[in-house]
Amino acid sequence: METDKIKTNEAGKSAVTIGTTLGATGVLGAIGAKHLGPTGSLVGMELGAISGAIVSNAMG
Repeated sequence: METDKIKTNEAGKSAVTIGTTLGATGVLGAIGAKHLGPTGSLVGMELGAISGAIVSNAMG
């Protein structure tokens, strides 16, 4: 019974990590592309992945 709670909790944390990372990557990548073109998109995606990971760690 306790392992089910642990598995559910870990699945929730994984979902938050994936959601925040993908969301931040998409948003910052689009902003970067708008202002700096393809290079800005890559930089924005990189910053989005980093910031998404930071947010998910802070929440977990």
